[in-house]
Amino acid sequence: MKNVNLNALRVFSVVATHGNLQRAAEELNLSRGAVSQRIKQLEIELGVVLLVRGARGVSLTPEGERCHAAMEDALAILDTAFVSIGEDSDRVTPRK
Repeated sequence: MKNVNLNALRVFSVVATHGNLQRAAEELNLSRGAVSQRIKQLEIELGVVLLVRGARGVSLTPEGERCHAAMEDALAILDTAFVSIGEDSDRVTPRK
């Protein structure tokens, strides 16, 4: 498994959702440059180009589409797990 920065994946997911680096930067409270840098680093770590930058925003490459779909699937699994953990914690007395 590759050692991929999870924060960079989160940034990529927001960019992919918005299709725009500036809007993603505003949502993440980052500069546009910081967002672009994190995406570029992720692309280097994965060894693929994820986004095509254009005058009207960004579009996903086929690899970017697969990465975004995988991120959505992974987040759905995590959401389900966290709900289950929360339900279990209601039945457990915390340790002191």
